[in-house]
Amino acid sequence: MKLLEALETLKRSAASGGAALPVYLVSGFEPLHLKTFLGAHLALRHPARPVTIATGRYDDVVGNLGRAASAGPEAAAVVLEWSDLDPRLSVRRLGGWSPSDLPTILTAAALQFQRLGDGIDRLALTTPVSVAPPTLPLPPVAFTPQGLAGEFELGLRDLALRFASACAVRPNVRVLSPQSLDERSPLADRFDIKAELSFGFPYRLSHASVLADLLAGSLFPVPSKKGLISDLDDTLWSGILGEVGSANVTWDLAGGGQVHGLYQQTLRSLADTGVL
Repeated sequence: MKLLEALETLKRSAASGGAALPVYLVSGFEPLHLKTFLGAHLALRHPARPVTIATGRYDDVVGNLGRAASAGPEAAAVVLEWSDLDPRLSVRRLGGWSPSDLPTILTAAALQFQRLGDGIDRLALTTPVSVAPPTLPLPPVAFTPQGLAGEFELGLRDLALRFASACAVRPNVRVLSPQSLDERSPLADRFDIKAELSFGFPYRLSHASVLADLLAGSLFPVPSKKGLISDLDDTLWSGILGEVGSANVTWDLAGGGQVHGLYQQTLRSLADTGVL
């Protein structure tokens, strides 16, 4: 979605005349265009309801979680970045990137993740919450050779992964899929350092739109389809049963039908989750 399209969508939403759809966007950075795109993607899902997006204070993501809980929105989106964990991970601060700083950054990040988890727990008691863990590249804090991961980077990403895993099992909380985000928004096309330094908004417009779309979809998903009709010949197995007979149809690697076996495995997993 382009920014102009998002603005036009919001204009139509404001004139719809239905009951308002209040949503809280929790972040530690200036939300700017992310707020616009989120409102537009939500408006596409609720064309008869004017979307209102509330935001908190700059550089206070934990406090904003509390403000969101007090506001009582219909849904809340929590968007985190590395700078929310420790000011030294922000390009807007000059807090030191010496090797001696790295252990204290990890310690501070672990404590901040705990505070964030507590705040999300309180917010999710009354509001559906969608969480976007950090999506941007790390600043050049660690001094490992290019192409190699060091102890600091792996430790920080491990903290983020464990935080996301803990959020995913909390009631009323959804976590965006990093794989889905990677497919739609390449890492090199996400960070806008000029906008970050000038306005405190870290995203390129394309990344903000994709992130907003995923957040809107996780908060208000399309109803799942409960039934699936599948063909049999050359779909469930390799071969046409009426022509080659049951002994000659295959669905494994040895018989040249591995893709059909994978398809059966997928159908079985869907059946085990309740799909008919």
